[in-house]
Amino acid sequence: MKLLGAVSLSYETLLGLSLVLSSIYYVSVLNRQRSLTRQEHAAGCQPVRYDVPGHYIGLKALRARLTARRAGLLPRRLAESMDAAGVHAHTLKQRFLMSTFIMTRDPKNVKTVLSTKASDYELGPIRAVLAAKGLGKNVFTHEGQAWKDSHSLVRPQFHFSQITDTDLFEKHVQESFRWLHTGNDGWSSKVDLNPLFSCLALDATSEFLFGYSIHSQNHVARSVLPKVENLAMPDTDRFGDALDRASDWISTLSPLGR
Repeated sequence: MKLLGAVSLSYETLLGLSLVLSSIYYVSVLNRQRSLTRQEHAAGCQPVRYDVPGHYIGLKALRARLTARRAGLLPRRLAESMDAAGVHAHTLKQRFLMSTFIMTRDPKNVKTVLSTKASDYELGPIRAVLAAKGLGKNVFTHEGQAWKDSHSLVRPQFHFSQITDTDLFEKHVQESFRWLHTGNDGWSSKVDLNPLFSCLALDATSEFLFGYSIHSQNHVARSVLPKVENLAMPDTDRFGDALDRASDWISTLSPLGR
């Protein structure tokens, strides 16, 4: 009887602790939501509507996102969601299970988050952990002083003389044209431009940022990269594929909050 009484008391204790912890959690969530609401009102922000109204658990939105991603149509799906929300709808809210995401294509919102008030925003635990696992420690995953240090390393590359160097982009555009074969009528056959644009962006941005292009469109044009002490030479043959796999991995798991 004493043993049963002890077990019963233990269950009651655990139940009480669970209720206390749950109360603390929901109070903290409520306080945070109130704080965010006050900040939204102070900044003059308008309410953000849900991508899929009425589905607050997010299973329907999650299924639509994963289906679009597997088909390579995720950017189009997000754009169509905003277009369907209205002419002036450039910011939407998405609910995936226990996580809420806000996506925007409004230039003012992007500038606020990434530039003018960057210190007011954080990556969040989901993106920080997933991005670090997939991409390593870099300017896309750092926060605070670490982000400032990483950002200072690439800032010189955005000098006016760099971003206006159209010759740099032109040679990679010409490489893309080499893959568009035309027939006797002067027209090319049906072609998937998605991988061409991805390779073009990768080749141009890698040369823009590092001074050496990956040359995913023309392996013969690759330069011999300088050897860095204590670091293995990069696998330039599979760099683009590895980057795509990492991006797909992050895109798939982030809505699940894993």
